[in-house]
Amino acid sequence: MKWISQGAVLGALTLLALVPAQAQNLNPVRSGLFNSSGTSVNNTQPANQSYFVGLEEGSERRNYFVFNLTGIASPITSATLRLYNPIFNPDSANGYFGDATETYELTSTTADPTAIQGAFGPGAAGQAIYNSLGTGTSFGSITASTASNGQTLTLTFNAAGLGALNAGIGGLVTFGGRITTIVGGGNQYLFNAVDPTGGLPINDTPPVVLSLTTGGGAAPEPGTIVLLLVGGTLTLVNRRKR
Repeated sequence: MKWISQGAVLGALTLLALVPAQAQNLNPVRSGLFNSSGTSVNNTQPANQSYFVGLEEGSERRNYFVFNLTGIASPITSATLRLYNPIFNPDSANGYFGDATETYELTSTTADPTAIQGAFGPGAAGQAIYNSLGTGTSFGSITASTASNGQTLTLTFNAAGLGALNAGIGGLVTFGGRITTIVGGGNQYLFNAVDPTGGLPINDTPPVVLSLTTGGGAAPEPGTIVLLLVGGTLTLVNRRKR
């Protein structure tokens, strides 16, 4: 019966190779920001889910995103974070201001995913969270410019980011971000004027979307499928002759 088991294995491998990957889009449980004093945006505005980031009027802001990965299939094989950056008219202001380009980096954070959603006034507790945003292991980056106004910017997760996402399946995950190219004291920011209620911008584009590709695998080339099937057939014939 060995020829049956080997043929079955080859057939199973072929079928597994043909299983398509699944795409899933998630909106954040919460997005927000902290400034250098440790104050969170929702300290005085509980509904505000702005993810403004950068330096404005001498105060730096760093942002965060919390996602719920409960029910997500494993493994996550690729992921992107899509972030809307406003433009004046139809939005209330331009999202980008700074030098010719600025770099936004998304990283790991030591902040607890539930605690970070709380209201923080100035002080050590909020400053500890602020210091952890955009300073951990890099998960990917975006280079922005004035051409980014009115655009949805896409950050592709690197291997470290995919590892963090897979480790977080079944619960909440948190990412922190900051602009890493701030020089001097002039305004240098991104994602300004995002709808403060966390709703849709005027152009009806979801402002924050985590796009995941999970499970399955890329379908093999037709020639590969033929070789697998021929190999299985030859195995059956050879085993029968013996």
